[in-house]
Amino acid sequence: MAKSGSRGASKNASANRSSQSRGGSGLIVLGFVLGVSATLGGQWLIESGFQSTQNNSNNQGVAAQEEGEESYQFYELLSNFEVDVSETNVLTAEEDNIIYWLQASSFRNPEDAENMRVNLILSNMEVEVKPIDLDGAVWHRVMAGPFESRTIMNKAKEDLVAQGINPITLREELNRP
Repeated sequence: MAKSGSRGASKNASANRSSQSRGGSGLIVLGFVLGVSATLGGQWLIESGFQSTQNNSNNQGVAAQEEGEESYQFYELLSNFEVDVSETNVLTAEEDNIIYWLQASSFRNPEDAENMRVNLILSNMEVEVKPIDLDGAVWHRVMAGPFESRTIMNKAKEDLVAQGINPITLREELNRP
């Protein structure tokens, strides 16, 4: 008896599913019909409205030309507009006394710093490990660089960010004569 009861329940469930799928397909057909109607109606409105707008603008342009009026006023506006461009000091790469470094990370364990350095070297970066003493604790900074321009440094920074590393930008002034 228990088996026959479960069989009846599955028959009812499949009957409910088939009636729901018929209702769903009706909604799809209704949506399709409404979409086609809206597209055709919108196209008709655009074409009729666009033609009337074009006719009005063409009539106004012809009237302005017949009267001899200029339809563009920006010539008069720009003639009174002046921009003062003063001399600026532009530094070339040779005159710039700054180099850039990217600190990828810092570790207390020198082996961890060396592992990161090797990984970054394998991704075609110039990388050094620089130990630094901070309050009696030695940290090993993994530094990418040096970069002579911000453009090259920004490209390297993008590469590090793509690898999931959020670097810190450091500037160093050189004592060039």
